[in-house]
Amino acid sequence: MLEAKINLTEAISAYRCGNRDEALRISRAILESEPNNAGAHYVLGIARADAGEPIKALLALQRAVSLAPENASFHITLGNLYLVLERDAEATRAFSQALSIAPNSAPAHANLATTLKRQGRLEEAVAEFRIALGLLRSSTWLRPSAPRALTDPSQDDT
Repeated sequence: MLEAKINLTEAISAYRCGNRDEALRISRAILESEPNNAGAHYVLGIARADAGEPIKALLALQRAVSLAPENASFHITLGNLYLVLERDAEATRAFSQALSIAPNSAPAHANLATTLKRQGRLEEAVAEFRIALGLLRSSTWLRPSAPRALTDPSQDDT
């Protein structure tokens, strides 16, 4: 288990450094020995989305969410992919689920607003955008001097 955790950290690091192929290789290797590793499915999903394989990405992200339904960032990422695929009702459900887990996630509120706007639900969209903006204004998330300026708190466990 420790080795898989180390490898998952390496896969995430490779992806963040722009080495998508290495992230794919590592996440696949983890899944060979641990087919129910939610984090590996997540990395596989984001890397496949980045590689222009949205259907394979969708399957991997759906699997990650099914294995770790308590992980808000997995729901947010799945919702983002649904937005790209113009599957707005599913995106709405994914962002709503993320908010049930992490109600103070500014990205989940903002992305929910985006999908509501696309559905013509403008009053709801404006309300969600306002919540997101309020959360960002009251947070250290966007302040460069803050120690946690580069990540959304709901993504701590990713």
